[in-house]
Amino acid sequence: MNIAFDPIYRKYNHPTLGLQEYRLRIQNPRTALDSNGNTVTTGGIRLTPSAYCRIFHGEITNWNDTQLRSPAITGNPTTFRDTNDVTQTNANFSAPIQIVGRSDSSGTTSIFTRHLSAVCDAFVASNAFTTAGNTALPASRISTAIWNATTQTLSGTETLGLFTRSAGNEGVADYLDFRAVPSASLNDSGRGFTFNAGINAADVLTQARIGYVGPDYVLPAVLTTQTNTYGLTTADLFNANGQNVVPAPTGARLAYELFPVVAGADRQNPARWVAPLERFVPYDINQDGAFDVADNPDTATVNDPADRNPLANPFSATDPSFRAYPMLGTTNALLYTCYQAGSVRSAILRFFQEYERRSNLNTDNLANDTDQGLLDSAGLSSVPNGWQNAIRTVFFTTALNSGNPNSQAIQLTTNADGNGTVLNEVTGQQVPESTQCQGLVGAGA
Repeated sequence: MNIAFDPIYRKYNHPTLGLQEYRLRIQNPRTALDSNGNTVTTGGIRLTPSAYCRIFHGEITNWNDTQLRSPAITGNPTTFRDTNDVTQTNANFSAPIQIVGRSDSSGTTSIFTRHLSAVCDAFVASNAFTTAGNTALPASRISTAIWNATTQTLSGTETLGLFTRSAGNEGVADYLDFRAVPSASLNDSGRGFTFNAGINAADVLTQARIGYVGPDYVLPAVLTTQTNTYGLTTADLFNANGQNVVPAPTGARLAYELFPVVAGADRQNPARWVAPLERFVPYDINQDGAFDVADNPDTATVNDPADRNPLANPFSATDPSFRAYPMLGTTNALLYTCYQAGSVRSAILRFFQEYERRSNLNTDNLANDTDQGLLDSAGLSSVPNGWQNAIRTVFFTTALNSGNPNSQAIQLTTNADGNGTVLNEVTGQQVPESTQCQGLVGAGA
């Protein structure tokens, strides 16, 4: 999940040059190539937990705030004003920050609230995100403003420091996009800006929105997913180890490596597979061999550090240079446990292999993520190799598979024509599709 924004903060109808766009000054951008081979930039603005906690609590409401600039945050500029911005000087620069979030129940919001619950106590007087993992934003942090991306209309009243909301990642991304231009009905007149001499506020429009969305809606992943053409960029975040980390698949994989891989008899217990992914299920939080029961999110609102999932704010006690991305979560594939047609099972396996761009279709190579697959290119990450090996062993190729008539593993091999054949690993004979139940998951899992 990314904190995202449109780098354009102001547009000006210049009397001789026409429409001018001014961008937040970014000192450390990353580059990527679009489908035409053109270089695009993304990221580069750095936010500490103190900064983004205060932004999303409405305590920082302008890009001119000293808490966002150097020297408060190393790597950020001393001013975010575009050097080409003729409407203001550094001294009177102002770009009010409007925060944007989801109006619908959302897993993305759950990741967001889980993280803010874990980190913001130290930086704000009263942490509004006390119910970690809540799929809705706290009532105290929302305005009545709702953006309808379908009709392109805003209802309610927008309030600086409170969330304007929209449905879906697509709605949030749509509202973050700065498409409007100064017009007779939409401009900076009456908004309290101090402009340079000769600048007519009616010729200026300022918009500086920031929100949270999935990585597939922002650069650089959006160049692959093509979910929009908004050109939204992302903030780099400082993690619990004090490292500045860009939002990239590598950072997500590092965070997940904190979890010990499910082993032994635990592999047959569904709770042991789910526990590392969710906050409100049994999990060995203290790594003492006992699985702890976390609070029920429907009844408990106390922000109890003992109940936190390590994914809420990844931290390494042994590696001070630990570079896991701090705001992340997981997604799931929902499958049946049994498929009667081997061709269906084969197609599912090929789907997963293509999803991660494997070099061949043998399931033994399921765990080898050596190429940038579809996951990485969409800004997502597969789990680390240890977890991939465990998933492959238990759910695809071991005797825990429960559908085979001989209780043996069912494995996909690849014929010369590229089609899959299901074999009984004991006899080496093809299992007749009319009688087999092709299990994808282990017994009890």
